[in-house]
Amino acid sequence: MTRHHVAISQQNLREVEARLRDKGQEFFKAAKVALEECVDEIVADAKSRSPVDTGKLRDSIRKEKEQNGMAFKIHVDAQNSKGEAYGQYVEFSPRGHPFLYPAIDAHTGEVGGRIRQLLQERH
Repeated sequence: MTRHHVAISQQNLREVEARLRDKGQEFFKAAKVALEECVDEIVADAKSRSPVDTGKLRDSIRKEKEQNGMAFKIHVDAQNSKGEAYGQYVEFSPRGHPFLYPAIDAHTGEVGGRIRQLLQERH
């Protein structure tokens, strides 16, 4: 039986640690890019699904980046002449016209595939 000895030096450990850190940073950057691309598509899709009377509702749909680009809020804050927000009524009322949740549903699950694609493109 042959025994193999592997010499691990501190230099080797530092190199492995640096490579792992680089891979982690690469994954984090790809995840941020993929997430933002998907959120942009959701916003564009929601705008295309939004009913248009004056265009205020459609034009009020926007994203807000949070937590170092790893979280987003999508705002729909159009207001009527009395200063009341009305996007939720359009989305949820029985006679409404859902636009945001169908856009979200249409893009659910895309982030993971985008991350894989971005990581593959970089190698």
